[in-house]
Amino acid sequence: MRQFLSLGGGVQSTTLLLMSLHGEIENPCEAAIFSDPEWERKSTYENIEWLTEYAAEFNVPVYKIQPGNIKEQALSADKTEVSIPFFVKTTSKKSAMLSRQCTNKYKIQPTHKKIKELTGCDHKNPVNNWIGFSFDEISRMGSNNSKTFIKRYPLIEKRIRSQDCHTWLNKNGFKIPEKSSCIGCPMRSNPSWRLLSDTEIEEVRQFEVDIQAKGIGYRSPNHKPINTINNSYHCFKTHNSKHSQQSNTTITHPTYTQPVNLSIQDPSIKEKGNRNLCSKTKNALAGVLHEQNKIQENNADILTSLNHNTL
Repeated sequence: MRQFLSLGGGVQSTTLLLMSLHGEIENPCEAAIFSDPEWERKSTYENIEWLTEYAAEFNVPVYKIQPGNIKEQALSADKTEVSIPFFVKTTSKKSAMLSRQCTNKYKIQPTHKKIKELTGCDHKNPVNNWIGFSFDEISRMGSNNSKTFIKRYPLIEKRIRSQDCHTWLNKNGFKIPEKSSCIGCPMRSNPSWRLLSDTEIEEVRQFEVDIQAKGIGYRSPNHKPINTINNSYHCFKTHNSKHSQQSNTTITHPTYTQPVNLSIQDPSIKEKGNRNLCSKTKNALAGVLHEQNKIQENNADILTSLNHNTL
C-alpha cells in the first residue's frame, strides 16, 4: 500500500518525516503533504521550506497546498459557517467553545484531495495516510470511516513519545521546530500566546476586535483581550529563550522503546482496535492492550497477596 504523510511542520511530523527518510520507519512514505491555512507562524513556514529541500535529496517530494486563508474566511463567513472553535456566551452567560471544524476543512480534506490527485486512489485501491501523533497522544486517534485513506500512526507503532522526538532530533543534529498551529488559534494556552512575536500579538489583537465586532465569538474562554495576558510577555519570552538554549545541550530523555502506562479501562483506547486503521497500527495497539492486561493481572495478584498477608 502506498504511504503518504500529513505534514504539519511541528515536532512530531517533522521527526516522522526525517525518520522515514533515514530508513527508521518500515514502509517509508513516498511523499508528504503540507496543507497551508495561510496563518501559520513564520518559523513553521521556514521549517517546511527546509524539509522540502532536505527531502528532495532523498527523492521524496513535499507538496504544499493552499485550501484558503483561514483568517480571511473567518472574518467574511456567516456565523453558522465559521470553522474556527471560538468561544461564545451561552444563554446562562457561561463560556462554551464552538465545534472545531477547521482541521477537517483546512488540513484533512485538502490533503486527501491531493493524495487522490496523485494516486487516483479509491476504496479498491486505498493508501496509508500517516498521522504524526506520538505515543503519549494515543487518545487523540480519531475514528476513521474512510476505506480509501487508511490512517497509520508510525510514532505510536514504535511507541515514540513527544519528548523522544526531541531526543531523536538532538541526537541526529536536527533543529527542534516550534509547535505548529495557526497564529490566532483559540486552543492556545497562555504561555503559547506569550511566545508570539510583537507583530503576531498585534495581528491577533486586531483579529479578536474584528470577530467581536461581527458577533462571531471570542478568542479566549474568559472573553478577555490578548493584551491582558501580554503584560509579562517580554519577561516570559526572554526566560523561555534561555531555557530552550540550555535544554538543547542537556536533554536526557528515555529511549523511545519504553511503553506509556495507559489505562486499559479507557474506552477511547479500547475502541481504536475496531477502527479502520493500518494493520501495523492495529497490531501496535493490540500490543499495548495486551501489556495493560498483564499489568492489571499483576496488580490484582499483588492486592490479593497483600490482603492475604493482612488477614
